[in-house]
Amino acid sequence: MPSPYYGLGFAALALGALGLVFALREPSRAPAPRAQDAPPATIPTEMSRELAVLRAEVAALKAQPRSSTATPVDPAPPAALPPPSPPTPVTPEAARAHFDEVIESEPWDPAWAREEERSIGAFVREEAGDGAALESVSCRSSMCRLRVRFADDGGREAFKLKIGLPPLNNGGFYQDEGEGRLVFFAAREGHPLPQVPGS
Repeated sequence: MPSPYYGLGFAALALGALGLVFALREPSRAPAPRAQDAPPATIPTEMSRELAVLRAEVAALKAQPRSSTATPVDPAPPAALPPPSPPTPVTPEAARAHFDEVIESEPWDPAWAREEERSIGAFVREEAGDGAALESVSCRSSMCRLRVRFADDGGREAFKLKIGLPPLNNGGFYQDEGEGRLVFFAAREGHPLPQVPGS
């Protein structure tokens, strides 16, 4: 008859073999390192330099005194420009020279010019007074030029008051030439005298 201890030994042997199989199948797990065993974190050298610079700048800004906000000052208005100089007045001599040039260069309108010359001649003989003489009259196409000689200054001044009567009623320009002479440029109806340059 077999011994009871024999059965127990067999069972223990079987359990040991089974435990060995499970131990071989399960991988060994290393124990997790503890927090105090982890190597200390390191900061790169360049980053630590930049951090030090930033800290220094912040400290300098905090040390500066706060300045009160200044009230903006309006810029000074621009200096006023000087007023433009008035135009130079046209002299009678310049106007006379311009009208002489115009009448001598414009074409001749015989139908109008001849009739106008007769009308001006008749007017001077009737209105110029004693001792006055029509020295010349010339009409072209837009104006006439006449020269009248007077016996004295009184006759010449009296004749100026009659300028504006037909046929000298369309505008004109006159100038004293001295020695009792007067030159007059008479405009044709509907044709004002040409503008003098600079006027």
